[in-house]
Amino acid sequence: MTSHGTTPIPSPELNTTQNRSGCPDFKKFLRNNRTSELKWLQFKLVSSDGGQCEDYKCENLLESDASVYCTQKKDNTNIVIQISEANYFVLTHILIKAPETGYTNPVGTGLIFVFDHPPDVDSTSCFDDMTANKYRQFMRNKINSNNGLSELDPALFFDLHDGWYTLQKLPIPRFGRYILIKLIRSRNLGDNIDVQYIGFKGFIGSHTFGYAELI
Repeated sequence: MTSHGTTPIPSPELNTTQNRSGCPDFKKFLRNNRTSELKWLQFKLVSSDGGQCEDYKCENLLESDASVYCTQKKDNTNIVIQISEANYFVLTHILIKAPETGYTNPVGTGLIFVFDHPPDVDSTSCFDDMTANKYRQFMRNKINSNNGLSELDPALFFDLHDGWYTLQKLPIPRFGRYILIKLIRSRNLGDNIDVQYIGFKGFIGSHTFGYAELI
């Protein structure tokens, strides 16, 4: 079983976060990857447990166009993707879009995880049915415990009940090779989940670092 490092949660008084889980020192990362720049990252699908129809396949959510992925599950669909243009990435921003018209169950809530190795989806089942209130309480408990975040803890919770898209900056950039997208439920609590696009912005590179400072 792979051990999981922890990333300390930044306190409001600190401008930097020390991290011992392999996240990069951004200055060193950019120095060693001179062509690296903040950009939209390209991923390929590894697996999905949500089912699909031919015209509404899972790969559609990785395409920034009008195509849509329609799950065949009503909740807690897990999608694993892998960086396709490099060995590692640093994730800083996430864009989630729901289809505005023509679909009955646009995505409502979900979670994003970042892993160094292919994730065990079952290990994240404790986050199934997560809500905004539960997530806020989870983060408060994490901060109060002073135990930091592991890669089994979500990088981001998103909620589209008040809009059709959201672009969010991660409070702590995450470093890895794989992303697990957990589509929790639709806005209407319907029989499936419809999502148009999930995009990821950050840096690409091929170096890992044993100790790092996030800036």
